[in-house]
Order: sequence, then C-alpha cells, then structure tokens
Amino acid sequence: MTADGEVIEDVNASKMLHLDKKAKPIEGFWEPGMVCSFVPGAEGNTQEGTTLFIAIFHRFECKQYHFNYSLKEKKKIGEITEIELKNCTFLNFPIKSFYSPFYNNIFVFYRQGQCITIDPAQPKTCNVEKITEADFGSMFLLFDKALIVRSSSSIMFFKIDAETNQWVNYHTLPKMRGDIFFIKGNIRFQITTDEKIYFYRINKETLMPEKENVMYNFMNCSQMMFGSLVRYCITFKTNQPNFSIWVRKAWHNFKV
Repeated sequence: MTADGEVIEDVNASKMLHLDKKAKPIEGFWEPGMVCSFVPGAEGNTQEGTTLFIAIFHRFECKQYHFNYSLKEKKKIGEITEIELKNCTFLNFPIKSFYSPFYNNIFVFYRQGQCITIDPAQPKTCNVEKITEADFGSMFLLFDKALIVRSSSSIMFFKIDAETNQWVNYHTLPKMRGDIFFIKGNIRFQITTDEKIYFYRINKETLMPEKENVMYNFMNCSQMMFGSLVRYCITFKTNQPNFSIWVRKAWHNFKV
C-alpha cells in the first residue's frame, strides 16, 4: 500500500501455499499467523522495495512456509521452503519479521521464544533456535542489531553473540510492563505503563539502554510516540477512535 492508501498488490499467500482450513490464527489474538518484510536484492532482484518476504505458520503442523514474492513481476520467486519448529505447541505464532541490512538476514520471531534466521538470497538456508523460555510480545529491532521485546513481566534485550552466532539475552529491565515504541533512525525509545512513561537512550556502541527521564502518565495513554527530532509526540489509548498531538510548552536549556 502506498502512503496515499492505494493498494499496490493483493497477495493471497494462503491460496498460493494451498493451506487447509486448520491453518487459522488463534481466536482472540490480532496476529494473523503471517509476517512479511521488504527485502532488497533477494533472488537477484536489485530494486529496493519490490521484493517481499512472506512467512506463514501452520499451527497444527508446527511448520513455517516462506517464500519471496516480486511486486514488480507479480509472481512468486523461487520455491516455497518448509521448515519445522520443534518443541512448540499449536498456540505458537509468529510475532514479527525483520530484514537486517547489517547481517543481510531475515529474522522471524515467534511467541514462544523461537527465532528463524533466513538468507534472503537463498531462502532454503535457514537456522532455527530457541533463544529464550520467556514469551514474546511487541518488539523492535534496534539499529538492525539488537532486539528489544516485551515479555509478560519484563523488557528484554537480545543480540547476536560474535563467537557463537546465536541470540543471547544481554540485558533485562525486570518488573516492567508496558508498550514499547521505537522509530527507525532514532536513538531513543519509550516504555508506556499505566502509571509512568520511561524514556531511554540506546548507546550505539554497547547497545545498552540508558534511562534519560521518567514522567507520570497524566494523559492516561497506552502509547506515546516521539519522532527523531523530539519536538512533537502523539499519544493514544487502546480502542480510542482518535489520537492527540502534544508539543513542549516550555524549553529549559541551562548552560554555563
């Protein structure tokens, strides 16, 4: 879909995979059981934004089916890859997929803590690993290197270990429940809880979060979004039909 809301292509991935009626998402969850990412240069396609990686999880078979799709040629590229996820249940489902230019890989993260790493140029080259026993919720990929994810009772940070080439949990914010917001190109992220909003800055070298500020959630919002210039913010509540735009009332800049 374009920025104006024009539909570019309607891809019926389930029909292309000939999936049966059992391959349905979990009732009560908004996740559709399918994730996708734009992949530049996949399968020899050098035009950025024209190749789409699509992955679907069949809950009862515990298998992921993925392939590349060309929006320019309007057809599937290459063959469909089938990969089994072991030690998971039919309540598992993919949360999100990311393409990382830094690693030149696609990462598909699952609710029950699995990660599938895929080479976009060779989709059959996959690696499945269980990176945690915790459950995964909303997540973002920071600087294409580190994963920040909300769990049931904490905010967790993961990165790929240089020696083992496996994902490791390198930092945790315990007893922290809230919605995370991070926008690409920014060095900050926010965690919005019912009572407070926490502002963190990410160190690009160490990938460690540094707490900058805390404010009371006087707006009673469930999400606060700041842009990279940190001049305006947008807030909204769950099930709210509109959103609010805020601007700083006063600017204190004390210098010696």
